[in-house]
Amino acid sequence: MEFANTLRALSACTVLIAAVACGGGAEDPAGAGGTGGGGGGVSPECVVHDDCDGDRPLCGPGGSCVLCLGHLDCPLDAPSCLDGECLLCGDETSCEGRGHCDPVTGACVECVLDHDCDGGRCTAGRRCVECIVGSDCESGICNANVCAQGDACNDEVPCDEGLVCVTWSQGALFGTCETLCDPETQTGCEDGRHCQLVTFDSVTFGPVGLCMEPNGGPHEGEPCGEDPICEANLICVSYGADVDECVRYCDPEAEDTCGEGRTCEAVRFSNVPNTPAIHVCTKERALCETDADCAAGETCAVVAGPGDEIELACVPRIGAKKGGERCAANGECATGYCIQEYGVCYGTCLTGDDCAPGGACASLFVSVNDGPARYVPACMRSCGAERDCLPSEGCGVVLSYSREAYVSVCNPSQGTASAGEACTSFSDCRSLGCVDGVEDGYCTAICRNNGDCGGSTVCAPTWRQGPGPDGSYYTDDDTFQPFGMCRGLPCRSDGDCDGWACVPESDGNKPSEGQMPLRCAPPSGPRRGGEACSFGDDGCRSGVCGTTPFGDGSLCFEACTAAADCADGMICEAATMRVYHGFDETGIVYEDFTACVPAPPL
Repeated sequence: MEFANTLRALSACTVLIAAVACGGGAEDPAGAGGTGGGGGGVSPECVVHDDCDGDRPLCGPGGSCVLCLGHLDCPLDAPSCLDGECLLCGDETSCEGRGHCDPVTGACVECVLDHDCDGGRCTAGRRCVECIVGSDCESGICNANVCAQGDACNDEVPCDEGLVCVTWSQGALFGTCETLCDPETQTGCEDGRHCQLVTFDSVTFGPVGLCMEPNGGPHEGEPCGEDPICEANLICVSYGADVDECVRYCDPEAEDTCGEGRTCEAVRFSNVPNTPAIHVCTKERALCETDADCAAGETCAVVAGPGDEIELACVPRIGAKKGGERCAANGECATGYCIQEYGVCYGTCLTGDDCAPGGACASLFVSVNDGPARYVPACMRSCGAERDCLPSEGCGVVLSYSREAYVSVCNPSQGTASAGEACTSFSDCRSLGCVDGVEDGYCTAICRNNGDCGGSTVCAPTWRQGPGPDGSYYTDDDTFQPFGMCRGLPCRSDGDCDGWACVPESDGNKPSEGQMPLRCAPPSGPRRGGEACSFGDDGCRSGVCGTTPFGDGSLCFEACTAAADCADGMICEAATMRVYHGFDETGIVYEDFTACVPAPPL
């Protein structure tokens, strides 16, 4: 047992009354012994506690700074307050609520006699323990002040087969042989003893229990905590918001093992994935889609359902932060789950309005207790450009949980290059998007305006194709949603691109409804416009292989405005190069561009 030293604080009203009592009354207009019209009184040392320093911190009734105003202001080794000084105790009065007065040391201690220990023994060090000698225990074995059950054991005296040597306390002189049991089925113990969970098997990760005598702790459904602990066959489960109760273990293979209003659920002693779990009878919870479906003080969270299938259910709030808010630890979040990879609190949603301000409703692939994984709705940090995210993140476009629209969210990234900066592969970029060629390319990223784009890039409209309500791509209900994307500068020929190539790039819109714009991009190969190529061949400078109506076969594409833009022997021909654009419900779509083609023979 530990004893706290409590400081008693007087109200300002009490201090002022004491000060007036020490000073002059109506006959003393200066008051409080003051000098008035020049009298010889002395001003008090203090009026309020703040007038006193740390050595004598309290203002006493006489206007003097003192150590104490009552016993509780004094430390346990000098617990008696007399005339503002802390002295040794002479009786139980000064130790009331803080233990007992030791007649030898004059200090407040946990015990002086055995009857101070509620059935235990008082040691020479004035500490209450369960036992001092073997005769204090029914088993006749006292081991480091703890009554031990079973036969004594150690490394030299092992237990019989089927028993295990258990050391019950730090400093124990020996262990005792105990019977292993199954806490979930409560089997393996003699009548009158309970199976208490003590560890998990290092190979199977299954729960391991020991047979224990009843400890008199709280029963099923009663409140619990570190003190008191539950009865030996129960365990204390927290539902969040300081709602803890004793529940019993349960066999997940048995039917109706928990009774009405409760369900057999796997719980862990850690929020770290893949840690061992044990099944207990917890309160049944209402299923939900968002917090709006739950009662006050509850939140909608991912839980393990039957067979560890994922369910969304109402649980008591743990932390204060909503889904999508930044977090570092599980306890900060209402759901008790901080998604470490994204650094945000988990929260379920149907739309971004269900998330914290600045949140977007996306999807997260999760499992519970190693059960089957699936996508669940999850609030993420919304973004319109990389500047909205942490330096270790990129701003990426993902499908919303409804799959009917896209949302842009902050994603973890190992890349460090920002929009417009050089890259050689997608892993170089925060956005994980690199437009590359035979030379260093550039990182592309979501943007609001040109200020979000670096290097030789601008913010250009780009569409993302979604599957629409039917969930399938390339059907009539597909959606095309515009975003800003950092892309190469617009161009008409390679001469506009400062060493790069002028390339037709799809903007993501429905191919049958728009033409590909020409933009500067890193060259993909050495061959210029009009030279022979084959589809899939990356030898063209533009990276594009097209066809003409002149029977020339497949030729490298090169944009032009005049013959001067083309290589020797080539001319600039309007709308003659046919280039693959894409595929939609109308079929394959091609586009015709003005390009460099071989000059006709003379």
